Amino acid sequence: MSMTEYAVNLPPQTDAMTQVVLHLLDIVKFALPAGILAFVMQKMFTQYMEAKNRQTIMELRTKGKFDTLPTRLQAYERLLLFMERSEPSNLILRLHRPGMSAALLQAEMLRSIREEYEHNLTQQLYVSPVAWKRVLEGKDAVLQLIQVSFARMGNTSTGLDLSNVMFEIIAKSGASPTLSAVETLKQEASELL
Repeated sequence: MSMTEYAVNLPPQTDAMTQVVLHLLDIVKFALPAGILAFVMQKMFTQYMEAKNRQTIMELRTKGKFDTLPTRLQAYERLLLFMERSEPSNLILRLHRPGMSAALLQAEMLRSIREEYEHNLTQQLYVSPVAWKRVLEGKDAVLQLIQVSFARMGNTSTGLDLSNVMFEIIAKSGASPTLSAVETLKQEASELL
């Protein structure tokens, strides 16, 4: 016996209820697949939007790297120049004048390094932490070399005497105090290219 035949044999108030149940079943019959379809579509749309957002973020990151490349290369260049200008032999050639006292040469070298450092301080934003650490170590090693060399001087020592002591200390150590920083900066800059 089908549902409609069954509904014919029922009392009138049951017939109205059966009609309501049949209408509800019809609604569920159409609403359930529509609901499942809406859920699947919403999931697919969400996944599509997430993938699109990830792609956009990757494109922005890649574009950002290309946009900052010249600035980063310039930072490596400026820090390399700072290290080269802080190299003791370059400092002496640039700052020593005939008849200069050791105290005056020491003061001029310390001033020059500190000014160059302050001028290049912001470059740390564009180089790796390792490169910046090497730059600081190189700068500090040169400052220490100047101080140690000057401590060995007498009151009447000349700038030439100070220069000779600095070169003796460098010769004994076997390497320039800025060498590690220069090598690190060159290596990292070449990796950017």
